[in-house]
Amino acid sequence: MPTASKTALQAALDEQVTVHNRPSFRTYTGTSDDDVINGTYWYEHLFGGAGNDTLNGQGGFDTLVGGAGVDALTGGAADGYVVKFVFTSLTDSYANAEGSYSDLITGFNQYDILDLTALGLERIGNGHNGDLAVSYDAAADITYLQSLDKDASGNFFEVRLAGDFRGQLSTYNFVLRHDGTAGNDTLDYSFSTKQYVLNGLDGDDTLTGGKFVSVLNGGAGADHLIGNSGDDTFLYHQVSGSFVNDASGESSIGLISNFNLFDRDVLDVSALGFTGLGDGYNGTLNYAYDKTLGHIVVQSFEADAQGNRFKVYIDQSDGHDSGAYQDADGFIFAGDNNHNDAEQTLTGRPVWDSLHTPDAGGILIGGGAGDALYGSDGLDTFRYLDSSDSVHGAADMITDFDVTQDKIDVAALGYTGLGDGTNGTLKLVYDTDLHRTYLKDYDLNAEGERFEVALEGGGYTRTFTADNLVVASTVSTAEYVPDAPIELVGVAPSDIHAA
Repeated sequence: MPTASKTALQAALDEQVTVHNRPSFRTYTGTSDDDVINGTYWYEHLFGGAGNDTLNGQGGFDTLVGGAGVDALTGGAADGYVVKFVFTSLTDSYANAEGSYSDLITGFNQYDILDLTALGLERIGNGHNGDLAVSYDAAADITYLQSLDKDASGNFFEVRLAGDFRGQLSTYNFVLRHDGTAGNDTLDYSFSTKQYVLNGLDGDDTLTGGKFVSVLNGGAGADHLIGNSGDDTFLYHQVSGSFVNDASGESSIGLISNFNLFDRDVLDVSALGFTGLGDGYNGTLNYAYDKTLGHIVVQSFEADAQGNRFKVYIDQSDGHDSGAYQDADGFIFAGDNNHNDAEQTLTGRPVWDSLHTPDAGGILIGGGAGDALYGSDGLDTFRYLDSSDSVHGAADMITDFDVTQDKIDVAALGYTGLGDGTNGTLKLVYDTDLHRTYLKDYDLNAEGERFEVALEGGGYTRTFTADNLVVASTVSTAEYVPDAPIELVGVAPSDIHAA
């Protein structure tokens, strides 16, 4: 279990370190006081906030953000993992003529990373114009990294590393930054093994991330952001970075390609104030696959003062994994971001996907091509938005369906309940050879296909009721209609199998 300690002052104020669990990483967010945050052996992001914090990821590929105050940060030397230390403001770690107010990093190793891109610092040098000067205090056994360019208050960046790192640091220990121009830029780092922040600025830019970790910020314009094999963050700072204006008809909509939810890719919209996925109102974003466009569409239906509303297209690069993910896990929102898993969706692609719900359940939307959908111990809803999502010959297979609580949602398809498989009803058919139960529509859709869903296992002919369906009308009872007997198949007829 994750641990997070509090000081006596925090306990008295009843402040708590908040923990947000994601399938691929976990975040810890500190308070305004002095926090002690100890992570686990996992991918974790530790945010100290204000106060003199102590952050220790305890091993794993962690990101530590001390924030304001004189913080003690522990690197990955003890376990050999890569730890990234992020500084977003000069006042996070600095010195001046009066003294030092800098963070101390212990356990820094040759693979650890310093992200100082927000400060314009990214290499070792003479301490000026983006360079960091290196000095060593042998008595204290501390290496100082300093930018000697002072701000208007006389402050300059400084961070301390426990140990002697003279001659040991290179650009591999820094996140690098490449800014585009006001025109249409192509920044392609697809072969790079270094960590980069790519800023397209203005224009319709094309940004491609590196092999390991990248941050892609298109800026203004209809940008194309392309992920790679590493952990990619797609960053939006303003609504005008990807928007549509319904009143004027103006739009500048970006496209994110190769978005891999299962490889820790995230879309960071925290600066825009969005708090989660939902109906696109009240600070939420609507998330749905549009078959006409061929993209997932993420959008708000609320406009800002200029009449612009956020809208971006996403193309997933992978839609199957053994982990239990949800669409919301691919976002960094404003606020704590804890949510009810059973109300969250996981949306597949029009090709084959293998989708799992987390332990608390969720809503699975396969999207077509005979998906493998796995339920959990929680409340699971298997939702269908188009009759072509699961058809005879390419039917979805639902595993671990729990008739006491799980649902198959066919309301968008117009079905009214169980029946004989005609006139808007679905028929239950059991195949004894395949040991599967089918929900079948015997009427053809506009494409000449028949909607069909498979449930792994038998027994559903006795236990599956209309209460397990979410339908388009209120006509729903817990009993089967009299003229719709269950069909038991000894030798499977041709309509059971793919043609």
